[in-house]
Amino acid sequence: MRTLKSMPKIDDTIRNELTEKQRLRTGVKTGELKMLMFIAEHNLPLKLLDHLPQFISSVCYDSEVAKSLYETTDVSSTKCLAVIARYYRNDPVDDKYLGLVEVKEATAESLFNAIKQLLQENEIPLSNMIGLVADNASVMQGNKKGVQARFQQEIPRLFILGCVCHSLALCSSAACKKLPQSVESLAKDIISYFSHSSKRLEELKECPVFAEIKPHKLLKLSQTRWFSLQAVVNRILEQWSALILFFTNESYNKNKDNIMNPQPILDAVNNDVFKLYFSFLSYILDIVNKINIEFQSQHPKLYLLHVRVTHTNRIQQTDLDRFKIKCLDFYIELSKQILNRFNFKDPVLKFLNNFDPVVATSGTCESVVPLASIFPQLVKDLENLNTEWRDLSTNEEIIKHLKDSTGKVCQFEKFWAFVFNMKNGMDEYMFPNLTYFLKRHFLSAPFVSDSGENFFTISID
Repeated sequence: MRTLKSMPKIDDTIRNELTEKQRLRTGVKTGELKMLMFIAEHNLPLKLLDHLPQFISSVCYDSEVAKSLYETTDVSSTKCLAVIARYYRNDPVDDKYLGLVEVKEATAESLFNAIKQLLQENEIPLSNMIGLVADNASVMQGNKKGVQARFQQEIPRLFILGCVCHSLALCSSAACKKLPQSVESLAKDIISYFSHSSKRLEELKECPVFAEIKPHKLLKLSQTRWFSLQAVVNRILEQWSALILFFTNESYNKNKDNIMNPQPILDAVNNDVFKLYFSFLSYILDIVNKINIEFQSQHPKLYLLHVRVTHTNRIQQTDLDRFKIKCLDFYIELSKQILNRFNFKDPVLKFLNNFDPVVATSGTCESVVPLASIFPQLVKDLENLNTEWRDLSTNEEIIKHLKDSTGKVCQFEKFWAFVFNMKNGMDEYMFPNLTYFLKRHFLSAPFVSDSGENFFTISID
């Protein structure tokens, strides 16, 4: 009886096991949420979650919670395809989330079949597609076996374009490699020097006061957000004189607790060549980033923005010559990359400039036949379409509406919306054929995919 009394009851054993399992599940969920919030807080790529749980489990090998992270969701094996449809419905152009499709394989054939099935499920004929934009991965843009190649087999006249923003990022990244590696290393070394020391950060706050500049926090360089480099470069340039004061003091003090030697950083910030490279990066990245931001806008327009960069006369001629050569290499590589990634011989792209309000009303383009012949399915009456196109340059009301009272050219969408809605004395639309053609082609044509890695845009009629 004494032995039996000392044995645990079955109910208590089951209850304790359930409590332990519940505690484990709660711990796992809490850990997953904390990792997700960490990724979001530091603007890190979600792709890290493919490896981070396993890394934590290997480090915390004695923790059951750490070993159980993400076992149920299995983020590393689930592949999804997000599809956006751009179409013209009144004003303005709409981007509609068409669906998120789970695919078994990230192959061109699998992705092609997935998007084709999604269109069928939404009762959208494949012939309604007039354009496709995706990132520049070979599985999407491969000329022989890519997704775009499979769609062109079904729709020979389909308009294809690699994502402009993604292309610009790749072009600039490749061009940046032509600059000396020491330039990027300096930015990383400066950030690393303060990243793990609150004491140094506090000491740095005093330096801008003596340098008579505003004290601003140094920014972190993200390896997965290439365009963040401009913000980092600009902040270092802004705090340049304060950094000279700080690292001069650090070099003189020679603190034993310094993990990094401050002298190489001091030598670099005292070298005007490095400041020239940073100034050049600030200049060129500003132009590229603004173009990138412009293409991310919902408005179909592009402005060219220019920024001046200054030079200093204290640099030795040999260093100045090398700097110019490296900058020239940057421009050459950037141009090569752009030529490789954008098809300037594309007849569609060549003709689209004629729809700029200023060009369209100038009368320099007498016919839309070149573009209409590429997309005959969008033309109801070619002769009347051409007549309406020529009337744009002779209609006084349209010419008057082209510019506002200040002389500024009317916004692109507002101009064409005004043209589309114009009526004659019999209350009939004056440009029905032109409206039908432009709404179903130019205004619906995609030119950039969203930021998701497996995200691409199709254009439907």
